[in-house]
Amino acid sequence: MIRLGIRVRAEDAEVAYARLEGLLAAGFEEVADGEHVELVVYGENFPHLSFPELVSQSRTPIADGWQTAWHEHLEPVTVGKITIRPPWLPGPGLVVDPGDTFGLASHPTTKLCLQWLQELPPTELADWGCGCGVLSVAAMHLGFDPVTAIELDPGAVATARKNGVDAHVADVTANPPWARTVVGNLTANLMANSSNIPAPTGPVTLLVSGISVDHADVPATVFEPYGFTERERRERDGWVAVLFDRP
Repeated sequence: MIRLGIRVRAEDAEVAYARLEGLLAAGFEEVADGEHVELVVYGENFPHLSFPELVSQSRTPIADGWQTAWHEHLEPVTVGKITIRPPWLPGPGLVVDPGDTFGLASHPTTKLCLQWLQELPPTELADWGCGCGVLSVAAMHLGFDPVTAIELDPGAVATARKNGVDAHVADVTANPPWARTVVGNLTANLMANSSNIPAPTGPVTLLVSGISVDHADVPATVFEPYGFTERERRERDGWVAVLFDRP
């Protein structure tokens, strides 16, 4: 197994991540390093990469057990009244097993969504790009019902199901489910590729994140043609979440 580390400036992280999406990677990790970010992917064989945002790259062979070695660095994350912790750490909070996915709730975009979910009235909810199911688990705890989640990675879907989430393998850029409330923690690239999905047929509150401040206007470009109006946007550590309403 190879650990491929791609070092870019923090403001270029989102664009660089979009360039890595086509790699056949078994895992993904993001490591902050001051003004730079290291995007890490794991796999058996990667081509030499060259693109304008690249600062440096490294390739490191790793031993068996790499999938869960990073677990020892996880800590509980508290946002508002919600605490998320992995099952091997004692204490209060919602228990979410990250499985082989990377991160639990520590990324600024996840924290933005967790905070906003606590302020929205509970309704039915669709979670686009659920990963291991952190936002879905939090939503169910907050009274959202039913909660349906989609994710393209079958491994992440299996993990989300183990966490009690009604998760399904589906492509958010094709035909994602609409609900009265939708949360999508997506990259700007995925959002831009979602511009041809079927339109909702009723009112929707849409919360999207996963985008850097440099691409904060992408959600409006994608979703305003569907009748959505931006209600508010919030920023955290260079990342943005935007809340839309559709009557």
